[in-house]
Amino acid sequence: MGLSFSNDAEVRVALMGRFSVSIHGHEVHQWRAGKARNLFQYLVINRERVVPKDKLYDTLWPRSDWSPGSSSLKVAVHALRRILDEAAGAESSVRIIHQDFGYVLRADQIWVDVEEFEARVDEGRSAAQAGDREAATGAYAGAMELYQGGFLVGESGDWIEEQREWCKALALPALAWLADESFARSDLNEIIRWCRRTLDIDPYNERAYQLMIMAHGEQGNLGSARRWYGICATRLREDFDVEPSEFTQQVYRRILRRQRPAVSA
Repeated sequence: MGLSFSNDAEVRVALMGRFSVSIHGHEVHQWRAGKARNLFQYLVINRERVVPKDKLYDTLWPRSDWSPGSSSLKVAVHALRRILDEAAGAESSVRIIHQDFGYVLRADQIWVDVEEFEARVDEGRSAAQAGDREAATGAYAGAMELYQGGFLVGESGDWIEEQREWCKALALPALAWLADESFARSDLNEIIRWCRRTLDIDPYNERAYQLMIMAHGEQGNLGSARRWYGICATRLREDFDVEPSEFTQQVYRRILRRQRPAVSA
C-alpha cells in the first residue's frame, strides 16, 4: 500500500533519484544557467543552518581559483531568489537569507524526501529496539519507498557523493531487516524483491545473494538460482580475487541437491 508523504506542503523537494522542486503543485523547470540549482540543493540539505560563504565557494566551485571579492556566489543567490519568487507567483515562503557571513535557507511549509527517508529509518530503528517488529517493518518499507535510485542520481560533486554514501548506509540495514522479515514469513517474492534492491546498492552483499539463491531454489527456479550464484562468484572473483564464502557455497549446493530429480535404482 502506498504511503502519504505530506501532500499539503507548499514546497516539495525530491533529492532521491531525479531532482525536482514543486511549489503549490507546479514543478520548477526554469533553473537557468549557473549554480542556482546546485546552490538550492546544498542549502536544502543544510536547511535552517547558516553556511559560510567560503564553504559554499569550496562546495560549488571546488576546482576554481576564486578570490574573496568574487561575485559568483552573489549572482547564484540572486538567480535562485528570482527562480523561487517566479515559481511561487509571489514572494516565495522559501527564503535565502544572508546572515553571519553566510547564507541560510528558511522555509515554513517544505517537505524534503531525504528528511522523510531519514525519519522513517529512525522510526524503524526505534521500533525494532522496542521489539515492535510490525511497526519496524512498516517504517523501513516506507523509507525504501522513498529511496528511488539514490541521492541526486546522475549528478556529481564531493558533497553529493558524501550524502549518497550516507543514504546508502541508512538504506542497507533497512533492506536487511525487510529481507530477514520476509524470510521469517517464507515470503519468497518479497525476499527476492528486497535482496534485488540490496544488490542495486551493494553488489557484493553475500547475505543478499544467499537469500536470492535460496528463494529462487524454493520456487523451483533452478536456472535463476544458478545465475545469481554465478553473478556473485564473478563479481567477487573479478573485483576482489576471492571466492564466495563457504556458507554461500553450501546454500548453493543444498539448492542443487534439493532440485535434482530422483533417479530410480
